Amino acid sequence: MMITSCVYVILSSTIPGVKSASQETIDWLMGEPKIAAAAAKIGRYLNDLGSYERESKGGNLPIAVRCYTKQYAVSKEEALDKFVELVEDAWKDLNTEWITETSILATDIVSEQLLNYARVSEVTYQNCQDGVTNPERYTTPQLVALFVDPILI
Repeated sequence: MMITSCVYVILSSTIPGVKSASQETIDWLMGEPKIAAAAAKIGRYLNDLGSYERESKGGNLPIAVRCYTKQYAVSKEEALDKFVELVEDAWKDLNTEWITETSILATDIVSEQLLNYARVSEVTYQNCQDGVTNPERYTTPQLVALFVDPILI
């Protein structure tokens, strides 16, 4: 379980509002299904990529990319490439689970929430940028383009 990812907390907080959520759904989620683990990894690794530059300025904080470079004796670029690869692998896992019956054991709504969490993470940390810390620079332009100045089709 990716205990540093908030996907389980976020999803757990939305389940009471889902009418189709049953005890079986909650038990399924507590069993750490592969689709939830994949969504958690996507959020965690994208956050690590997006916040690396900012967190690096804070001294010797034990940030994930720095820990990886020390543990595996690789350069910063190699570590960042590895994190991108880990995100891609997690997307493969999520997509595989999404199209197989194993993720349907819960509900389509819960599985869709997991997929949407991963999608939001991808948009928030797009191109290794930190859209949480700097929303006016990275996230706001996307929202304006989508809702204020949409392309009419």
